[in-house]
Amino acid sequence: MPFDRLSASRLRLTMLSTAFTPMYRRSFIRLAGSAALFTVPVACSSTEREPPVPATLADQVTVLNIPNGRFWADTQGSAMTAEAQAALARERSRSARLPPADFLAISGGGDDGAFGAGLLCGWSDAGSMPSFKLVTGVSTGAMIAPFAYLGRAYNDRLRALYTTIGPDDILEKRGLWGALFGDSLADTTPLFGLISRYVNGQMLADIAREYNSGRLLLIGTTSLDEQRPVIWNIGAIAASGQPGSVELIRKIILASAAVPGAFPPVMIDVEAGGRRYQEMNVDGGAVVQTFL
Repeated sequence: MPFDRLSASRLRLTMLSTAFTPMYRRSFIRLAGSAALFTVPVACSSTEREPPVPATLADQVTVLNIPNGRFWADTQGSAMTAEAQAALARERSRSARLPPADFLAISGGGDDGAFGAGLLCGWSDAGSMPSFKLVTGVSTGAMIAPFAYLGRAYNDRLRALYTTIGPDDILEKRGLWGALFGDSLADTTPLFGLISRYVNGQMLADIAREYNSGRLLLIGTTSLDEQRPVIWNIGAIAASGQPGSVELIRKIILASAAVPGAFPPVMIDVEAGGRRYQEMNVDGGAVVQTFL
């Protein structure tokens, strides 16, 4: 860990698992049903996109011209270390005496994410949940992470997100036809609308404020083009002031929950070598269920 204050007595880590062993695969298996009986080489044929990033430029990818907006988890450790050190410097500029550092990692788990959301709401309502120095999320954990990062002021919205929605708020089934001649078994347009309802300008302003105080919010996806894990620096994106940052964060959260085959991949505009490309992103759980 790059934080020089993180001795064993100062670092406190919470790994919040949302029972990811059976997780979303229950619903996916029911929906897929007989799809596995067919092998038709036209999957993803309905996905329209701009050119992907050439493999030779993959390590130069940026988003919205934000140099620290995202990292390749497998090769950009030094860049993540620099981001962590910069966060610590921002925290020190506000206070000479630093509190214990509490880290929260939230796993995938599909609709079992309601358990994690309930645990966090109860913990916060009890008044004992800390302000986390770092929050990470994957899949349904990516949907929970911004609320956990912002704390008690967002409890009611987190509670509503997981207790007032049904399947129709998440997806529209395409059936076997969609699996064979499209890019997925379901359309997640309803889920994107749901995410957009909660991830708005006010939430971004609140995330930016906390990022500027030295806290970090990271969400994981998987690049299908590169078949590599991507870590998105949500706080840096929110604090950038770049047009399109709200839409980008919505897409990142949607992509992190996009179970391959069940849900369509999410196309994210990126830049590399002075040119614009599109990167195909899916569920971060395709690589790892939780990360820190």
